[in-house]
Amino acid sequence: MAVNVSLIMIGTLALSMGVGFYFREKNRNTVHNTLLVSSICVFMWNIGYALLGFNTNYALCTAWRVVGLAGIIFFICNEVIFVRYVTGLIKKHFAIIHIPIVITGIAVLCTLGQPSTVNWVRINGRTAYYSNPSFARTFESIYIGAIFLFLLCMGIIWLIRAKHKREREMIIILVIAHCMLMISIIPDTVLPIMGLPSFPSTCYGAFVCFIANLIVADKFNGFSISLANTANYIYHNVDTSVIVLDDKHVITKANDFAMKFFNIESVGNSSFDDMFVIPDDDRGTEVDNELANLDTPENVSKDGKVIFDSVEKLLDEVNKSDLRNSFRLKEKDKDIFCSVNFNTIFDKYHEPMCTVCMIYDLSKEEQKFNEVNELKIKLQKDLKKKTRELEALTLQSITAIAATIDAKDMYTKGHSIRVADYSVQIAKELRWGEEELQNLRYVALLHDIGKIGVPDSILKKNGPLTNEEYDQLKTHTTMGAEILKDMKVIPDLDFGAKYHHERYDGKGYPSGLYGEDIPIYGRIIAVADAFDAMNSKRVYRNNLPGEIIEQELLKGRATQFDPDILDIFYEMYKKGLVHSDYETDEKYIL
Repeated sequence: MAVNVSLIMIGTLALSMGVGFYFREKNRNTVHNTLLVSSICVFMWNIGYALLGFNTNYALCTAWRVVGLAGIIFFICNEVIFVRYVTGLIKKHFAIIHIPIVITGIAVLCTLGQPSTVNWVRINGRTAYYSNPSFARTFESIYIGAIFLFLLCMGIIWLIRAKHKREREMIIILVIAHCMLMISIIPDTVLPIMGLPSFPSTCYGAFVCFIANLIVADKFNGFSISLANTANYIYHNVDTSVIVLDDKHVITKANDFAMKFFNIESVGNSSFDDMFVIPDDDRGTEVDNELANLDTPENVSKDGKVIFDSVEKLLDEVNKSDLRNSFRLKEKDKDIFCSVNFNTIFDKYHEPMCTVCMIYDLSKEEQKFNEVNELKIKLQKDLKKKTRELEALTLQSITAIAATIDAKDMYTKGHSIRVADYSVQIAKELRWGEEELQNLRYVALLHDIGKIGVPDSILKKNGPLTNEEYDQLKTHTTMGAEILKDMKVIPDLDFGAKYHHERYDGKGYPSGLYGEDIPIYGRIIAVADAFDAMNSKRVYRNNLPGEIIEQELLKGRATQFDPDILDIFYEMYKKGLVHSDYETDEKYIL
């Protein structure tokens, strides 16, 4: 009696545990039907032999024995499927191996289910039986032995291939459980053959094996590592939001992470357009305009980007053009920024069926970006401030040097500064950039630095210079270039000093360069320097009248001066645009 009651209890417990696991794991898509089938088989196995023991009607005993045998056969068949599924050893196209196992099992069941295979006997208050030696009993033994040998081989192969500790522990649990099941079969099979009453020890062994399967599936999450279930497991357990939209942008499916992260209460009612908006910051949402069939020309920016002003328009374009770019979107009413990758699935008519959205949380990245951006802005401000201070200091230093040079002769006071001003005005007409203009100013300010090495007797001579004196004066170009050549902070600083007395016709000095072989700095300063020399009062003459200056400038076109630069300067001069911010004691009025 106690044996029969215990069989009913463990059978019912196994069934409830199997059903509970199935419904508990159903929403995670990690459940597999083999564990539920296994619990049903254990229930049939135990209930069949329990009710067999209660009955004295041998016809009913035969029926309940068939139920128990069915539990045994299908449990063993299902065990092969369970191990194959968890290990992933047998690929899908080899699953046909289950067919002969099931067919042979049904043949064993039909053979052993015949009343003539056993003799009934009552012992200790329960019905038992003796087995008649027959082909059926031999057939059953070979079948069960072959199945367990097959399971053992699978376990060995799995152990050889196992890479993780979890897999090895799972193998040990399953091997021990199957060994216990094999041991429990011995009393139930051998005793009846030896003429002794049967004892349903296999029922207890089946329950132990089922518990082992449950531990492997539940505690070790065994189904998650099977090849057949990888996609579903990843979909539901990856820490990335996966949302599927229909062609109306309605959310039809979402994984667990997305449901929790975006507080999606139910799919089928929420629209993607209502969840996200285009960020309104400077970066916006944009993609390269590489597709010729884009229907949004009004959204194409000057730099060849396509900018969408709403999520609805973005999704419409995704569905039409199959854009596969990543887009930066912001969750509505929240400061959560996301990177969304859209993949539109088309049917055979190339019409959109659905859109799979992979969504990555950018909140931490946005915070870091903002911090870095703020730091970048601060550093840029500091850099601009320091650059302005350095430029001011450099300009002050160079201006001081230029003033020192000009101070050697009271009549050339302010000459270098005025030449620099005129040169910059010419360069502005040539549309030079700010950095180039600043460099030109430095070069022009120091164009006469070589005069430091020319004796005052020559610079201040009141009258024409002799040939020897003029040759010595001309050395100020090469002397100035030699002084400035090693100053690499300002590009080409020595060009103004060396080349401002070169002539366009090649008759200048010190190198006799011709035309555009003369560096642009030298050609610009040559015009500005000649103009200021004529427009200034010198020791040997007063400043020249305006008419004479005009004549001399035009006379030097394409001979002394670059014609293009001379034309620019002359046009400025005629319009009254030539001026200098430097003020001297005397006004030079043309």
